[in-house]
Amino acid sequence: MNVRKIFGTALAATVLAGSLAGSAFAADATTKGKVVIKPGTITASISGGDFGATNYSFEDQKVKTSDEQNFVINVTDLRGTGQGWTVSVAAQDFEGADTGATFEADNLSLHAVGITTREGQAADGVESASVVSFKSSETPVQDVVTAKPKHGMGSYDAEFIGELVIPGGTLSDTYTSTLTVSVVTAPTGK
Repeated sequence: MNVRKIFGTALAATVLAGSLAGSAFAADATTKGKVVIKPGTITASISGGDFGATNYSFEDQKVKTSDEQNFVINVTDLRGTGQGWTVSVAAQDFEGADTGATFEADNLSLHAVGITTREGQAADGVESASVVSFKSSETPVQDVVTAKPKHGMGSYDAEFIGELVIPGGTLSDTYTSTLTVSVVTAPTGK
């Protein structure tokens, strides 16, 4: 017999036996993939609210914000918890820049236009109050936008038309009121 043929056959048999033995005795190896999703924050802000100019009058005057100057409350929930949330607004009395004259924030009301989704979950389950009135002595802080549990995970704009009644005889001046938004990290159920 040819030595090369015997050696080649023996080598092939050894390789085959080794590969069979290796697979017969190897244990299955597994691993688990892991990822940690860290919660972000929830924020709220308010913009708009310019009522323009009007003439001095002895009579009460009702003015509204223009479409470009409606109040817009933005809420961005990056927590990823699905807890829901409530945003409230407080308004200070209007004060004249030069005269220091004031009139009450009670004269301000916000009327809902709608809610739009900037990004994230659809606005289903995110609701705004239809009308918000500021009665400084009774309820100085008003809930304006709420997301039910399992909703509101995204960024939303709630738009409101501002209505302001300027009392007759209010001194000529530029008047401002500070509106402050705050967010509660769970819906209040109102």
